[in-house]
Amino acid sequence: MSITGLAWALLWKEPVHDILPFIAISVTVWQFLAAVLNDATTAFPQSSQYFLNQYMPASTIIYSVLYKNVATFLLNMVFPIFIVIFLGDSVTTYSLLSVVGLSLVIAWCLFIGYALAILCTRFRDIAQIVSTVLQVAFFVTPVIWKPEFLPPQAHYLVSYNPFAPLLAVVRDPLLGRPLCRVADGVRHSARNLGLRSSLRW
Repeated sequence: MSITGLAWALLWKEPVHDILPFIAISVTVWQFLAAVLNDATTAFPQSSQYFLNQYMPASTIIYSVLYKNVATFLLNMVFPIFIVIFLGDSVTTYSLLSVVGLSLVIAWCLFIGYALAILCTRFRDIAQIVSTVLQVAFFVTPVIWKPEFLPPQAHYLVSYNPFAPLLAVVRDPLLGRPLCRVADGVRHSARNLGLRSSLRW
């Protein structure tokens, strides 16, 4: 991750202390999202023995997927937070908004993961489609590049990208990026959850 950040700092001609924390946090959050979605595609078939032996709500399997990946994510976030502090960015009360953002991301993962698990149980080929879509989405989502690097005519890659706000609501508070961007991320994430009508910004 550090080597990637240094290489991208040279490629984008950005200061290391600016681009390295951005990439470190973005990649960690992306790994969490990708892991949850990929695990959800095989969650029910791999856990079928539990349904045969006892009565258990199907949602329990999705909760276990989330629990495992949230625990891994929290451990992985130690390094990005260390980078943020080491490179001189202070952790303030504003940074705590990242916890709120993470809660929203987990809720999104629960909703989408459950839907994917159901679909992939009936249509097994969807798992491969999800894997391919995630590979392509990695490059068109601001994970290893910043949204402001895009020319105006390409901003739709962020505006209509469902993964971009999920990264922003966790990453931007930790980096002290403007609150308006975080608010936009929350609004877009809420729209992805189908809750947009209940929010009035």
